Amino acid sequence: MMACLKGMTTENAFMKTLAEVKTWKIVGEELELFDRDGHLAARLEAVGTK
Repeated sequence: MMACLKGMTTENAFMKTLAEVKTWKIVGEELELFDRDGHLAARLEAVGTK
């Protein structure tokens, strides 16, 4: 984790979401992260992998 003077809102939200992730699934070029209730918590898209 990095500390910045400003702009920590996005990182804090991302770290909170990661802490709630219980399962994941790869669909094409996307990583889907799910919480304990099976709800989609985040969808991350691979960029610049080719």
